[in-house]
Amino acid sequence: MLLLVSAPVPAPAYPIVVRAGSRIELAMRHEATRMAIDGRLVRDDGQPLADMRVVLTVGTTQAANLQTDAAGRFGWAAE
Repeated sequence: MLLLVSAPVPAPAYPIVVRAGSRIELAMRHEATRMAIDGRLVRDDGQPLADMRVVLTVGTTQAANLQTDAAGRFGWAAE
């Protein structure tokens, strides 16, 4: 199971925060020895959400804390 959550501000007391109107676009790549995910976080009007935290969770394990760039993009690859 793969779960991505965007958080508008860090909130340790609330581990899951969803911003209304945002969406995540994902593309998965399977390479020879690993899996990679490329994504983009955007508002409902298509504008990128820059400098936002994205938490990647696989099952019950937090795999990564990512930050979006100016275009709302982020990426992760399994080691």
